[in-house]
Amino acid sequence: MDFTPILIIALAATAVIAYFYGMFLCYHRKRLIDDIPTSKTRGVFIGLVELKGTAETDSPLVSYLTERECVYYTWEIAEEWQRWVTETYTDSKGHIKTRQVLKSGWTTVDGGTALSDCFELHDDEGCIRVYPARASITGKSVLWETVGRHHPLYYGKGPSRSIMDSTHRRRFTETIFPRGHETYLMGYSRLPDDADFPVIAYSPDSPMYLISCKSEEAVAGWYGWAFWIMFILGGVLSAIPLFAAIFGENAPPEALPMAAGVLGTYLLVCTFCWMYVTYCALVSMKNRVLQGLSNVDVQLKRRHDLIPNLVAAVAALALHERDTQTLTAALRQENDALTPILKSVIERYPNLTANENFMALERELRNTEDKIMLARKYYNDIATNYNIRLATYPDALIAVFARLRAFSLSGGE
Repeated sequence: MDFTPILIIALAATAVIAYFYGMFLCYHRKRLIDDIPTSKTRGVFIGLVELKGTAETDSPLVSYLTERECVYYTWEIAEEWQRWVTETYTDSKGHIKTRQVLKSGWTTVDGGTALSDCFELHDDEGCIRVYPARASITGKSVLWETVGRHHPLYYGKGPSRSIMDSTHRRRFTETIFPRGHETYLMGYSRLPDDADFPVIAYSPDSPMYLISCKSEEAVAGWYGWAFWIMFILGGVLSAIPLFAAIFGENAPPEALPMAAGVLGTYLLVCTFCWMYVTYCALVSMKNRVLQGLSNVDVQLKRRHDLIPNLVAAVAALALHERDTQTLTAALRQENDALTPILKSVIERYPNLTANENFMALERELRNTEDKIMLARKYYNDIATNYNIRLATYPDALIAVFARLRAFSLSGGE
């Protein structure tokens, strides 16, 4: 039995599946970038987050070729060769002959990559530690130069030996992620066992881990263009049999419906894949909105748990029972005006500023208030993006069939 046709069909099917996977992976990633709001480093919660800031480290790497401080670099040295090669060919009369052909190319003679174990991402609110291992890193090209052997780079950074048939020309390239450069990050935030603050690191649960020197708009734009180019290219290839059936000479009658079926199948599969990816994206976005709402509840509970401790600290050091009862009752109200209340408490009882327990509780409460504000902002941002998606065509069609509903910005669904 001849397995060649079966093998060809299997390889073609694999190529088509890989093509569709790559196309809609680009679409999925662009939606992630567009849908997830940017968090502040102080307001990072557990899960997939988007951050912007600068990459900072106290122990920077020094790139090999340009010797610049960075958190990541990759470099390569390629050497050009040129040689005569004997080539066999068939002439117009069907005779097999040989000829000498001059060919040239480039061979990599050296190269390497280095990545910091960790660095800090700084923004106007603070910083967060990032472990970049296994991230997709887009750096900045700082060197692309072709030189002869009299150039200082040729032997200064390159190997002392030349390859066979060398033209004595070398190409030096280097890409780095500079220290202090503007950074766009999409990754997974988690809480390590030995730390009280979240960090960004690789996680198998994260749909993407990206660290880029480019802006959010540039990254999203690249994925968008990649999707549309692949979609149009696939459509053109699918339409070739149809054009051949319509305009080709001596085309059999059954060729036209078969060719139209090829193009129709391509468009049908694209439509189904789009609907599936869009539905999954909307459901994932809804889950992130619910997670954002849960983050607000967690911080409110944290503040609620701090109130009894503050009441006890004030009561222990207060001098007048009547004032104590008034102030502690105000604290128990647990409203959003706790900071003015604390100022009033401290003004009436200046001895509280010397009490370490009270001051630690006050700092913790202020920090919690800030986290509540950031959690609410994140929730409102992600809920707004989700609501816009539900109201915007063509996502609105998927939302109707999936019975997805908008969220209220004041909390709840």
